[in-house]
Amino acid sequence: MKGGVDTVALAVVVVLFLAVTIMGFKAARWRQGASLASLDE
Repeated sequence: MKGGVDTVALAVVVVLFLAVTIMGFKAARWRQGASLASLDE
């Protein structure tokens, strides 16, 4: 290889990044409480 971008590694990183991003947005909407005062600390 002549110092180029490793396409397999790049594809793996992009897929993992998209998966984590999508899961994060789904988690933000999952079982949303009535208000922030409903948090148990």
